Amino acid sequence: MYQYKNLQGLPFHKISACLNCAFSDYAFPIHLDEKALAELLSATGVDRSLSFGAFLDGTLIGFMFNSCGLYQGHRAAFDVATGVIPVHRGKQVFTRLFAFAKRALRQQQIERYYLEVLQENERAIALYKRQGFSITREFAVLSASTPKGYSPSRQVQFSSLAAFDFQQAAGLNRNLPSYEHSDRVLWLHPDRYEVAFIKGQTISAWCVFSKENGQIFQFGWNGIKDLREVVLALLLRYPHVAAKNIESNQQQILEMLESLSFKVITRQYEMVHTLDYA
Repeated sequence: MYQYKNLQGLPFHKISACLNCAFSDYAFPIHLDEKALAELLSATGVDRSLSFGAFLDGTLIGFMFNSCGLYQGHRAAFDVATGVIPVHRGKQVFTRLFAFAKRALRQQQIERYYLEVLQENERAIALYKRQGFSITREFAVLSASTPKGYSPSRQVQFSSLAAFDFQQAAGLNRNLPSYEHSDRVLWLHPDRYEVAFIKGQTISAWCVFSKENGQIFQFGWNGIKDLREVVLALLLRYPHVAAKNIESNQQQILEMLESLSFKVITRQYEMVHTLDYA
């Protein structure tokens, strides 16, 4: 008989063994050792006391990693990763695990539960809809390599995230980031991020990116041409750059990225379940 409880105190090697088995049959299998798993949970702000597992005879066979914080004005939980070992699928493990999680999250006054899912994963989308999730936004994930024939722009400057004055850029357009790219998550580890920006008399464009690989997380812009220069500067600094979770209705941003040879590599839905306190 399956048992459900939180993951607080469970050794990382037991969690990683379950995760690797659960994702072994995916189109792009995931394998994380203990160190990589710990890094993922830390970077995304996963709270193991509010993350949950399904156990059989003391062995973890399913999991749900949750990060919790303020998102779009609501106390929210975000599903960083969920998986069930293949031989235990089709046995209501996820349904019961999610029901257990909802009870615990309600006790913490969580109002909304978010997740992201690949648009081609129709089976998962149908499962989430049966659990009361609905699609809120559509995202594109894009990637590009360093282009040939471009020169670096001397206009673009770089700053640490902590040193950048966002107040000077308060009036600019800004994309609404996904939960995992929200201010709350980025400021958990500000030393991992930098800001590339253009500043004349005022700041006209900026983006927050990963120091490690140049992945873009947030944009701010007044003129799209200046933002293009900022992104180009990243392409000239890193051999490959990804821009994850650009909303499909941000046509101006998507066209700008495509002009720099960014290609859509996958598409995702953001889905939400509103927790009922009635």
